[in-house]
Amino acid sequence: MTCRECQDRLSPYHDGALGAGEAAAVSAHLASCAACGREWEAYRRALRVLIEAPEEPPGLASRVDGAWRSAPSEDSPRRGVILVVAYVLAAIVTVLVLRSC
Repeated sequence: MTCRECQDRLSPYHDGALGAGEAAAVSAHLASCAACGREWEAYRRALRVLIEAPEEPPGLASRVDGAWRSAPSEDSPRRGVILVVAYVLAAIVTVLVLRSC
């Protein structure tokens, strides 16, 4: 099994959706390939982060919707600045969450 074939099967392998022979081939490849073993561990960590993520606070969706509706119009220069700041904040939060794994 190639690395690509193994990595393409990580999700069904995790879910127990592979046949016995294919699951055994993935297991054997993960045991013998350090790169794919690291990929498997990263995949499992990412799933744990998603599963353990806290639920959104009550009313968050309506607050975000209200903020979006009151944001400057598309042709306003402020809108671009707001979007850049939002993307930067999202990136920072993502990095912090991934570092805590």
